[in-house]
Amino acid sequence: MFNLPDTFREKNEDYIVVNAMKNFIKCRPSIKGRLGDNRAGLIKCITEYANESDATKEDTLNWLDSVVREGIKDLYIKKLTNESMEFVKDTKKVYEKVYDELRKVKVNHFCGNKYTENLSLVKFQVENKDTLVYTFYLCQLVYIYDGENDKKMRMLPICVDIYPNEGLIIGRGKPRQNMYKYDANGFDVQTSQKLNAEYKIFHSMQYIMELLGIQYNATSEIGWKLKNHLYRLLDKYTDTPKEIVSLIEQSREEINSAIKIITDNVCTKGNRDDITSDIMNLIEKYFSITYEDKSIFTKGKDAYPLRIAATDEEESKVDQKSAREHPLQAKALFFDNKKMMQKNQICDGVVFKFRRKSKKYYEDEFKVKITVKNNCCHMKFFEYTEEVDIQNVLHLFIGA
Repeated sequence: MFNLPDTFREKNEDYIVVNAMKNFIKCRPSIKGRLGDNRAGLIKCITEYANESDATKEDTLNWLDSVVREGIKDLYIKKLTNESMEFVKDTKKVYEKVYDELRKVKVNHFCGNKYTENLSLVKFQVENKDTLVYTFYLCQLVYIYDGENDKKMRMLPICVDIYPNEGLIIGRGKPRQNMYKYDANGFDVQTSQKLNAEYKIFHSMQYIMELLGIQYNATSEIGWKLKNHLYRLLDKYTDTPKEIVSLIEQSREEINSAIKIITDNVCTKGNRDDITSDIMNLIEKYFSITYEDKSIFTKGKDAYPLRIAATDEEESKVDQKSAREHPLQAKALFFDNKKMMQKNQICDGVVFKFRRKSKKYYEDEFKVKITVKNNCCHMKFFEYTEEVDIQNVLHLFIGA
């Protein structure tokens, strides 16, 4: 008999939101339920549907696996060595490595198994649509204790994806606080080991790598490549609007005259190309920050930056915040540091607003922070994000 675990049942856990349940019911006309029901009513409808037959139970379990992957999530992306890339391209060899682990669980889904403090691999999935992807579903028990309410024993589901052709391994989990190691003998806040989500996600990635016998690429150039990917993604969404280009062209004669005066009479020892570039950047800056209609920096774009952080050759930091989440391109600080990023072709971090591909239940845009540190890229999804939108951000970054 199917019963939804407390980890997924409770509203404050946020693994399964009302809109996701409504969509599940809407796509299955045989479910006898009303989309206007509250959370408890929707869970009751889905539970009754799951218990109708083995087929409906399997359908529900597959849906739960997929919906637990999405939402408010932290993703960590690392590069594999060339030898590891070659190994994981052989799907048969990968499956042989995970087969015995998959037999240790009762059900190859998140729901339906008894877990301990140790990681269990519950499901292995292969997808080969746009590119080859392996997904490993892992789970274990933890304690949640906030210092006020009673401790709770909860499941901690984590997914690890491997992109063989791109040589990437990606850990994904929900950011959690007040998390402690599970102990079957009981919980003592004084002696129990406190955990954080980042550690558990990296631990899950390490578990899969050891299971497959593969390794990270730890060379320093990997960090530069990831930062270059991020710079290219930023550059893609900060092209100069045609309205600003038009203003520049209207003043072309005056601009060229100013450049000539400065290079011939003021900065006579400077590099002419550098001076010209600086002046053009200054002109674009003031045309942009004084342009009344700020929507020119966002319309027609799938994404736009709100905040950036870049590191120059002397390790000086640039940290910029866009007031009231206006597009950063309309702010002076963006142009003050644009040349530095163009020269080095790298960026440490960007907070983007992305447009949703699916707009059934949520606002048109969602926020993502992408940072690169220590040969690892971290993507933080601040709002509930459906899988199609998570995949869109991933593919844009990978393909940048």
